[in-house]
Amino acid sequence: MTYIKNLHDKIKEERIQKGYSQKHLAKLTGIAQSNISRIEKGTYRPNQQTLETLS
Repeated sequence: MTYIKNLHDKIKEERIQKGYSQKHLAKLTGIAQSNISRIEKGTYRPNQQTLETLS
């Protein structure tokens, strides 16, 4: 069976691969650390602007 990652899994994986903490990513992007946490948990669906900022 193939595992297809959810968006929040991909965002977290990319952050970790770059060696960033959620706090560091928040400083880089201007997105609140609490929102990054919620995005990575899958409890918050980011809007288009937030996704563009994270990319």
